[in-house]
Amino acid sequence: MSDPEGVDLHRPKPVSLLVRREIVRLAEDLVASLRLRLTSLPQGTFIHARARLVHARGIGLGPHCQIHAGASIVADRTEEPRVALGRYTIVREGAFLDSHGGSIRLGEGTFVGQGCVIYGQGGVEVGPATMLAPGVTIITARHGFSRRDIPQKFQEETFAPVCIGSDCWLGARSVVLAGVRIGRGTVVGAGSVVTEDLPDYVVAFGVPAKVRHARPS
Repeated sequence: MSDPEGVDLHRPKPVSLLVRREIVRLAEDLVASLRLRLTSLPQGTFIHARARLVHARGIGLGPHCQIHAGASIVADRTEEPRVALGRYTIVREGAFLDSHGGSIRLGEGTFVGQGCVIYGQGGVEVGPATMLAPGVTIITARHGFSRRDIPQKFQEETFAPVCIGSDCWLGARSVVLAGVRIGRGTVVGAGSVVTEDLPDYVVAFGVPAKVRHARPS
């Protein structure tokens, strides 16, 4: 696809360059991942052999964490942790966490269910003891779509943080969009789409999610 001036917007890179970059990346990731798994694991932390760690030097793990088979954690090329898991955090099978130039910070005892997806471009903070049920998606980016002459993937992208309080429960396949803050102790129903802030200790559900009632005191 081309823009009105005839420039190829996709700007394809030579296959040889992509292959060389991938070989270098794989070698670096293998070394960093082995170092983390074999010499730097905190007490009681378990990483399954089939878990995928990319840029492992940018992943911070507390003691007694669990990363299960098929989970993927992608950080950035930095010594500073861009994906940080507090102690007792569990990341189940097939979950995908990608800092993507931002950060993801999970508090103590966070549970990340099977197939969850978290993109951290705008920054993601999850408080202690919060549960993300299977299939929860957290997005911190928005694509512009104001022009028709340029594909949406090439239009401006903006980022906004997501902050989820402690002791929350996000139901299966719920979605949290960029810029949302969810209060402490709040429950989000399965399949909901959270587009606006939610206060503490409420039950919310729907598309978009609305507060239905307060949790019993």
